[in-house]
Amino acid sequence: MPLYGIKDCKSGSAQEDFWGSYDDLQEFLKNNTHLEQAFSALTIVSGIAGVTHKNDSGFNDMMSRVAAANPWTPMANKHGSKDIKTVKTRDVINKYRQ
Repeated sequence: MPLYGIKDCKSGSAQEDFWGSYDDLQEFLKNNTHLEQAFSALTIVSGIAGVTHKNDSGFNDMMSRVAAANPWTPMANKHGSKDIKTVKTRDVINKYRQ
């Protein structure tokens, strides 16, 4: 059942109610002249990153190139090379930086 916003013109209060159809709502509003339909902003949900959509390979390649050019950044930790030598080197450098 759809959710419609209804506003009381006398008190100014607004609420959302479920109605069977749009025609039922219009009939209700015709019988209750102190009420009117209230419109609100739309809620749009596009998806959850990594669950409903994924980055294409071109974007991932570009991120790995940027990470390779900046090896000691957080971006390199996330998108950079994951071979054992690079990871061990990164760990030793981070240890001595602290």
